[in-house]
Amino acid sequence: MKKYIFGWIFLFVVFFVIGAELLCAFAGQVILYYNKETQQRTEWCWVASAKNAVKYTFDTTRTQSQAVDHIKGSIINEGGTLDEIRTAANWLSEGRMNYEQIGLGTVSGVKTYGYLTDKIDNGRVTVLVGGYYTDGVRNGGHAVTMHGYYSYGSYASMIWYYDPLPEDNLDHECAYSSFKNGSYNGRLYDGTVYCTQVY
Repeated sequence: MKKYIFGWIFLFVVFFVIGAELLCAFAGQVILYYNKETQQRTEWCWVASAKNAVKYTFDTTRTQSQAVDHIKGSIINEGGTLDEIRTAANWLSEGRMNYEQIGLGTVSGVKTYGYLTDKIDNGRVTVLVGGYYTDGVRNGGHAVTMHGYYSYGSYASMIWYYDPLPEDNLDHECAYSSFKNGSYNGRLYDGTVYCTQVY
């Protein structure tokens, strides 16, 4: 009798483990949960996003104001370039991470869904920048951080991103294609700041 009981228990455990693995593979969901910061000034989405990218890996004590002062030379309420986002992320990581940049105003700044999800799988939050365009001319932009994704059923290639605007302060979920072409938030995805190494 004991032999049969142990046999059934073994089969249950095997099917449970296999079922759980299949469910995870089917769901295809990874979300990095952590406390994120809103931007401290109206034009500081860039430095807030740089800090939020670093913060999942290292809870840096350096502040947004200190980063702006370090990069701009004074604590000024001013937007940042893609290079300044990269510089801020590297400085905020206190030399423990290396960030690179690509794009801004060009299609070359767009990373594929597979590339971005691979970063999430490796525990790396990525800064995504979207531009506002009028007649093909960029006239502003906004930075957010991608910290998750999921893809299953009719919800294919979905991303989770955090908007640091205080009046927003939300985790958004939308299709990667809608984020990329601007149909979700009115901004065309055109720039990326991503981690290449952790020391």
